[in-house]
Amino acid sequence: MASRVRGSGPRPLLLSALALIVAAATAAAMATIAGWPSVWRVAARVQPQWLAVILAGRALCYLGYSRAYRVAMRVRGGPELTQAQSLRLVAAGFGALALGGGFAIDRRWLRGLGASPDQAKTRVLGLGALEYAVLAPLAWICALIALDTTHIDADLTLPWAIGVPIGGAIALCLAFRGHRTSLGGRVRTALRHGIGALHLLRDAAFPRGERFPAWLGIGCYWLGELVSAWAALRLFSIHLGAPELVLAFATGYAATPRGLPLAGVGITEVLMPLAYTWVGLGLAPAVVAVFAYRMFTLLIALPPALIAHPRLQSLAVASGNALSGRKGEARLPVAGAA
Repeated sequence: MASRVRGSGPRPLLLSALALIVAAATAAAMATIAGWPSVWRVAARVQPQWLAVILAGRALCYLGYSRAYRVAMRVRGGPELTQAQSLRLVAAGFGALALGGGFAIDRRWLRGLGASPDQAKTRVLGLGALEYAVLAPLAWICALIALDTTHIDADLTLPWAIGVPIGGAIALCLAFRGHRTSLGGRVRTALRHGIGALHLLRDAAFPRGERFPAWLGIGCYWLGELVSAWAALRLFSIHLGAPELVLAFATGYAATPRGLPLAGVGITEVLMPLAYTWVGLGLAPAVVAVFAYRMFTLLIALPPALIAHPRLQSLAVASGNALSGRKGEARLPVAGAA
């Protein structure tokens, strides 16, 4: 029998309201820095038809991520989720329902299936690694394109151009060869979790007999995010080239809403406008576009997240029973490095 799953805290609606307030307050502080007259001039150029494009981008985000989630969760003997079940879990994670973010919901759900804390953490880290295994190469290509562009700060392009190949080589080495360390304590534990996550990433990215690998679903997710961010710029007649958009988004979006507390409110509203200024956009249009993007996406995520939240417990029980019937025990086999 799966243990009880506390998907996102006792008051999800209250947490969501708090997230919206924090996001609005942070955006107001950034608008004060940019200058309210400049902000109002940008906001006056609103073209509401672009909201439909943002909505389409969000739909692509949910469909892509839920597919990747389904594949990533079932590798190494994990639970076999239906598309509807994975979509429900993704929807709960996208909403600002948990102080620990959507990954905290995933960890609690995995614990409900019988996974140990280490196993749950490793699998969630693997999902996070999959996200940036797709975005980082794209940002690297855009950084190479923008290296000689005068309006983009070299302090933005050079770290991507240099860091991604080095980091990718190290990650590939660890993912396919493994690694042992003599370090002890928390460092050893962190390394074990990280290496286990890379092994899960390897299996999710190249699953045997899988026609739709997880990285393709994550690619659709990032495409939806970029379409949403681009449409939020066009909402106020702001033009930004593709390399600039990708670099700014990859830099300012420190993690996806699933990986940050309360969907990243109070963090993304600061980092994304700053990242836009690093690719040549003024602070006032950056603040307005990011505010529209964040508020609209947070509001879109709220209804499906609230609908999905109460059903996480029954999903954990059903998945735990299925695993028990298949493996002879309910404990989820998601050990770290193999």
